[in-house]
Amino acid sequence: LEFLDLDGKYKNYEESHDFWEICYVKSGEVTLCIDEKSLKLSKNQLLIIPPNHTHYYVSTDSTASAFVICFESVSNILNPLSMVRFNLKDEQIYCLERIIFESENTFKMNDDDLLEVLASPNFGGKQAILLQLEYLLICLARQLSSEANCDLVFLSDKNFYADFVGVVISFLSENVRERVSLNDICDR
Repeated sequence: LEFLDLDGKYKNYEESHDFWEICYVKSGEVTLCIDEKSLKLSKNQLLIIPPNHTHYYVSTDSTASAFVICFESVSNILNPLSMVRFNLKDEQIYCLERIIFESENTFKMNDDDLLEVLASPNFGGKQAILLQLEYLLICLARQLSSEANCDLVFLSDKNFYADFVGVVISFLSENVRERVSLNDICDR
């Protein structure tokens, strides 16, 4: 979680990593350079960068600010959301504002540019951030799936739970002679 208040002559370093990154432009314009392609994002636009794509941010707009969220996920639902420029709706902007509020009241950036929990963080701040992020991603997936010619398909509850139950049964079968805790199953 990082808020970038860009001063009009901003370029960060080129990076690539094994986790997802969301860039939300809160004001002004920011150019996102990904794999040697440039995408201009304006106020209230968002882009999800998939893992292992080289990227950096550039802005010459003195009013530009962006909020960056990095996270890990193994969900395949994110694949169709990646590299799509989203024009955010009020509900999605509200989710991002809640994430920003919770992050400002839960974390600080230390001298090594790593997040550190504040001495007196918001109660439940981490959980609130995760819940808002999940809801934001669901809203984006709904938005994309409602567009014409979209092949994004959600699993029915029946398929989802059948897959989930199958994973649990498989894990228990593999460890039938072991002492297994709920944490062990959740880690799976």
